[in-house]
Amino acid sequence: MCVERKDTLTIIEISARIESLLSDEDSPYYSRVEISPLISSTTKFNRVTYRHLGFHAWSAGPSRILRKGERYTYRGLLGPNVDTEVVIPPFKLTLENVGDSFMGVHIRMRDSIPCCKMTLLQEQSQPKAPKVIDDFIEYEGAWYCTTVMNCLQTVRIEEVKGDL
Repeated sequence: MCVERKDTLTIIEISARIESLLSDEDSPYYSRVEISPLISSTTKFNRVTYRHLGFHAWSAGPSRILRKGERYTYRGLLGPNVDTEVVIPPFKLTLENVGDSFMGVHIRMRDSIPCCKMTLLQEQSQPKAPKVIDDFIEYEGAWYCTTVMNCLQTVRIEEVKGDL
């Protein structure tokens, strides 16, 4: 059973596009792909924190998070071996560049919430039915859900009210 909240429910959509192929032959990331994630949420969030090889690299604050209609949006850049962390209540998200133009989307449910609805919306050029991600893991009292998406897919995360 999920925890019931009184305010509006959070809906997050995450998509990505290929930004560039690194062509500097002297770079250790030669021929690796940079991807640009787009985070769109109905709930306000304040900061996006980046890590490179697991170490804090930089942060993007409120001036980079724009309000467009009823949504808060952010577009960033994930280079090779870079991941980003963002807290959008009641979720804590980690997005990572896993290589070959794939992005990992990892969710940690906060406030002891054991479920959410996570849907992988398939390619638009080759329409497929949406895939509901229903593999949740509990570890030390916190619930997690994860998926990997390509740059033609969108992940939709919805806070649920009541039973799943």
